[in-house]
Amino acid sequence: MNTVILDGRQVRETLFPKLINRIKALSFAPNLTIIQIGDRPDSTMYIQAKKRFAERIGVNVRVLNFPAEIGQDRLVAEIKQLNGDEDVHGIIIQLPLSHGLDRRTVIDAIEPKKDVDALTSARMKAWSNGQGIFPATARGVGELLDYYKIDLTDKKVTVIGRSELVGKPVALICK
Repeated sequence: MNTVILDGRQVRETLFPKLINRIKALSFAPNLTIIQIGDRPDSTMYIQAKKRFAERIGVNVRVLNFPAEIGQDRLVAEIKQLNGDEDVHGIIIQLPLSHGLDRRTVIDAIEPKKDVDALTSARMKAWSNGQGIFPATARGVGELLDYYKIDLTDKKVTVIGRSELVGKPVALICK
């Protein structure tokens, strides 16, 4: 049995030119808004990585930071305003949310067509049925498998965890 180390960085580097060309082929420069609640250092680190990646492929990124004490009604109103803004093409809610905010309510406030993370109920229903886009980590796993030509047909795969963000969609990709 041969051991193969799957190098995500190598795969990412081969994908950059393709992604850049896809963005250049658009008739507009896409605008992404990332919403952060509070000031968690780990969330800030993830946001910076997302921002660098997006900007590298030609996507404009705006980060909106709201205080941890923001009320749910105000946050939902802010998201709905972004939904109505034709210059905003994608929205990401950086998780986890601060205490007192209902994750499902906040995420479902995003217009599904602007839901970059594929976590709204509508997007989840689609990917649960094998349609639409999957959350980013699951897409990454799929890209790794494709790049290394790993066929999972008739294979047993174990996925640890069943979160909506990683576990469930990765399990579906590995079917």
